[in-house]
Amino acid sequence: MKISPWIRGTRAAACGVLFAASQILPEKKLQHLGKVSTAALERFTDKVLELSPDEIVQKYEGTRLGRQELYAEILTDAPGALWTRDSIRHLALSGAPTMRRVVVGLDPPASSEERSNEAGIVAMGIGTDDRGYVLEDASGIMTPKEWATKSIAVLKRWGGYGNDGRINVQQLGTIVAEINQGGEMVETVIKSVDANVPVKKVRANKGKWLRAEPVSALYEQGKVDHLGNFEQLEDQMCSYVQDIDRKNDGSPDRLDALVWAATELFPSIAMKPVQLKKREMKVR
Repeated sequence: MKISPWIRGTRAAACGVLFAASQILPEKKLQHLGKVSTAALERFTDKVLELSPDEIVQKYEGTRLGRQELYAEILTDAPGALWTRDSIRHLALSGAPTMRRVVVGLDPPASSEERSNEAGIVAMGIGTDDRGYVLEDASGIMTPKEWATKSIAVLKRWGGYGNDGRINVQQLGTIVAEINQGGEMVETVIKSVDANVPVKKVRANKGKWLRAEPVSALYEQGKVDHLGNFEQLEDQMCSYVQDIDRKNDGSPDRLDALVWAATELFPSIAMKPVQLKKREMKVR
């Protein structure tokens, strides 16, 4: 259940959003309500009182703050998850530096049926400041031709092939495609749409958790920003636990696409612990 956007306009009404949430949420999520400080709520309602209903929707729709305070979604972190909400930093696109390189992580599904897994498609860049920037999440349930076409479109939008003035990119990007599910067919499908687009094929030789751990560390170190609010991707990130039930919770394909993109841009995080240790000893 969601609280209608018209429930705003006075401090009491805004506070009522959290009260209403307490009436409809399961007991385990009610514990999170106690963590919402009065000061934080007052800062939000002070901003709300300065805006018209239309301005509120325009300003907060689709943001984490809007989801939580306007629609009574209590955005909790799953115990043991690799990411927390606080570790995900958001930045306006206008604040992004020039990108040295942009890649598109692609995690294709095994099938395109209505109840199949999504095709994970995430664009990420590394700036001249050596920081990572998530640019777009274009994931969804698609046919092979659709996810190939979408991946190419995202790459051309962000990867230095014109970019429509969004960002500056120094080096042409590539699609980083996992081939565990489709093998050589993945590249064949992409090339059938555009024979000139660069594709790097990658194969997962270890589990998602082990591949995702180094990427989550980049977030903990404050080395990655999201240039926008990617709700579904961020929900997967903050609910991804080691014993995830894929049958009931689904496969975190958006997260997997993010991990492939980040690993391509930050290759040192993919090194085995023994290799990394030897390299550090040489530096010393």
